[in-house]
Amino acid sequence: MPKPDFSDQDRIAGEASSWFARLQADDATAADRAGFRRWHDADARHARAWAEVTAIFDASAQACMSAPRARRCNPGRAPALALAAMLALAIGLSALLGPDYVVDLRSDYTTGTAERRQVMLADSSQVELNTGSAIALDWSDNERRIRLLRGEAYFQVKPDSARPFIVETPQGEVRAVGTAFAVRRDGDRVRVTVTQGIVAAGPKRGDMASLRLTAGQAVSFDKAMTLPVEKVDAQARTAWRQGQVVFRQRPLAEVLAALDRYRPGAILLLDSALGQRPVTGAFDIDDTDKALAAIEKVLGLHVRRVTPYLVLISAEG
Repeated sequence: MPKPDFSDQDRIAGEASSWFARLQADDATAADRAGFRRWHDADARHARAWAEVTAIFDASAQACMSAPRARRCNPGRAPALALAAMLALAIGLSALLGPDYVVDLRSDYTTGTAERRQVMLADSSQVELNTGSAIALDWSDNERRIRLLRGEAYFQVKPDSARPFIVETPQGEVRAVGTAFAVRRDGDRVRVTVTQGIVAAGPKRGDMASLRLTAGQAVSFDKAMTLPVEKVDAQARTAWRQGQVVFRQRPLAEVLAALDRYRPGAILLLDSALGQRPVTGAFDIDDTDKALAAIEKVLGLHVRRVTPYLVLISAEG
């Protein structure tokens, strides 16, 4: 099968979104509508892109109207909904392209959405990459350095006292000799979880000493601040290695954000108040639709799949 021309897809998606926004505007003219019709009928791909945009808009509008009266959307917000439609279409395109489309070219190993990967390094240490992750190796005679460019990785380090093992991020470093630990980049913050042995971790600032973490401990830090060391269930935190995410009385918004990492597109919670509802469970990250169905049933929510790349979640009824 020939590979799709993503430059064409990008252009057509942008055109469809632009036409949608233009036709929603108060000053849209008959000439605008005629121009749109010519564009729409000129290519079957134009029609498909337009159907995607309107499906997202219709679903958003229906969700607003089905909400309790106090929370219904104002009809005057059509431009905002049009913008949401364009954003959702962009999300769909990004899902089609995958993270490798924008991956840092310095990467030695990467994973796409919903992909996990095991890598055996030259020193017999092992790395497991979680979804949407990338690393770059910087090996020398004096040290074993790995740059975590995005996402999350689990490291099982072969002891070598002469060559320290260092995981580098823009926020700081993690050093180990022989141990097992996970490092995750989450926005501007880095989280380190130790499952075995001892590591030293902390920001790059010279005036901030690294912390020593042992098995069952975790810490988060950014360039300027380190949070207190936590005692955690390290096996639950790294359950993604066995294809699961595990939560104990965690907010729904946090659970959905975790599931969102393992599927293309986006999961949108239409009522932010629902995001605080507690969730407990172990969910299969290889079948996020099954996980969403379980959450829908247990919490009494309504899950609407608008496209393969957009899921809307709202209160039932």
